[in-house]
Amino acid sequence: MKKYSLSKMVAVGSLDLKKRFFINFLKIIQLFFLIWQCCPLQ
Repeated sequence: MKKYSLSKMVAVGSLDLKKRFFINFLKIIQLFFLIWQCCPLQ
């Protein structure tokens, strides 16, 4: 029972970490897009 709850906690933690990483990734893409719009590289 205890082992199961621990693995569940780890699963939830990794999911939260993935979610946070994804949100940061989207923020970085948004930032790059804003910079690209302001001063196009072409």
